Amino acid sequence: MSTLDTPTSTPEQPMLRIPASARPVPTPTNHGNRRLPVLVYVGVLIAVIAALVVGSQSLGWFRTTGQMTASSGERVAQAAGASTSDIKGWMSIQDVLDAYPVTKDVMYAHFAIPADTPTTTTLSELNEGEVATVDIPSLRSWIDDGAPA
Repeated sequence: MSTLDTPTSTPEQPMLRIPASARPVPTPTNHGNRRLPVLVYVGVLIAVIAALVVGSQSLGWFRTTGQMTASSGERVAQAAGASTSDIKGWMSIQDVLDAYPVTKDVMYAHFAIPADTPTTTTLSELNEGEVATVDIPSLRSWIDDGAPA
């Protein structure tokens, strides 16, 4: 009799005996068969697309402002006599002066724009800056009401 066959159990603990013909079969782990839910795949896909769009916009590769032409990348000029609904925040003061019957002096005086402000300043910069007297809706209504030239 070998040392493995000797009973070492106490009467409270019965000994488990495995027949010699039985072979142990490993049980598969729960981690091997785990599948990700479909919503995880959808979420990752949306996150990747959003990261590409935001990254492209921040690098200047992708623009949604409408201020550049797609073919040549040149800035879109506002046509003279255009509708005031076409006034956008990306437009400069010079764009407004060129497209609508308004003079620089009258516009600067009406909206209390400092005289040293260059005409290359965009309307959104004026709205967000220290002046903050020019907002797009009031500019549109002022021109529609017949701004003095």
